[in-house]
Amino acid sequence: MTEEWTRVADRASLADGIHPVRVAGRSIIIGVFDDTVTAFSAFCPHMRGPMARSEVEGYVVSCPLHGWRFDLKDGGRELHGYRRLDVYPTKLDAGEIFVNLL
Repeated sequence: MTEEWTRVADRASLADGIHPVRVAGRSIIIGVFDDTVTAFSAFCPHMRGPMARSEVEGYVVSCPLHGWRFDLKDGGRELHGYRRLDVYPTKLDAGEIFVNLL
């Protein structure tokens, strides 16, 4: 597996919450929670619901269409055992956020 890191944002420019971005022609979400940064698919794996409109409780995001809930701290695991949300590796380097879309 190749590590190809792409810069997506300056960490200081993002408040806590979720932020839709385009990276390498793909729509993803950058989630900022306390001092943790994560990246995940912009679309729910169930029926492609818009995860940019998710409700957020801690590290759990909920799809606005049918309420599927995904634990971002547990690799995007859906809380009832349904399909996982795609989660991408992130790293901070000199205040910049990078993502690896695998």
